[in-house]
Amino acid sequence: MLTINKSLISSIDVGGRGGKESILLPLFNESLKRVSASLYDAVTPCGEKIEFKKQANTQWFDLPKYYDLSDDERNIKMIFILHDKGTVKKVASVTLGQMLDRLLDNPKYADKGWTSEMLESLHYLKRKHPRFQAKVGLDTKPFLADNKDIVEVIYVA
Repeated sequence: MLTINKSLISSIDVGGRGGKESILLPLFNESLKRVSASLYDAVTPCGEKIEFKKQANTQWFDLPKYYDLSDDERNIKMIFILHDKGTVKKVASVTLGQMLDRLLDNPKYADKGWTSEMLESLHYLKRKHPRFQAKVGLDTKPFLADNKDIVEVIYVA
């Protein structure tokens, strides 16, 4: 389980555009190392892969990236950094596989594009046009609140 350096969290500003990985890495006590990979942003010393998702609420995902994931990729920890005007309010974690299992083909999320059919169709389009992105939205606050059985809350202000 990742832990937060509580002495730093109140002094950082995660607002604005960009992933802010350089600001987020020191926030965790586990000595995370920044990497440049398509599905994740950092690794822990023991090799766990971490993807940061920083947003006030609606987070956008490039859906075709998540087609036909390996078991290793499904274990990537999605770390949601929820903020209000740059001030961190909540940090929560869920594995990518658990998140996708909960979202795909769930009527609650299907209208935003979270369907297996959409995932597969967009994947084939992306193979033909590698620079193509298809962003699908997720309102993270309600998703995290509604899925407490798979979500680990790391920090709450």
